[in-house]
Amino acid sequence: MTSNDSKYYTHAMWKIKPGNEEKFRQTWLKLKDMASKLENAPVFAKLIKNTQDPTLLYSFAAWNRMEDIERLRDNPESTNIFQELTSLCTETTPVASYMVIEEIYIGQKEYTGKQH
Repeated sequence: MTSNDSKYYTHAMWKIKPGNEEKFRQTWLKLKDMASKLENAPVFAKLIKNTQDPTLLYSFAAWNRMEDIERLRDNPESTNIFQELTSLCTETTPVASYMVIEEIYIGQKEYTGKQH
């Protein structure tokens, strides 16, 4: 299954305490390493930074099944890493789950839409 076939996504916002940007990134990489060892790891995970505010980041990941997301949430090691990430922030949003209902591929010669 490719990232274009992923049906479930997780997303969170992280407002990092000034001076903790690199520590946050290193801790997020620990989460990525831990998640990549799961039997049904995410298809991909991304951490993006606001271009005007280096302390504002968003993370998202693509998953094949909702059960895989729940397995990560129930993992004690991931819980500890999420707590560590949260401690480096002034504000966070919970890691929420989403299901794809519509996709649009714009970079193709002919418009392609995919409804779920």
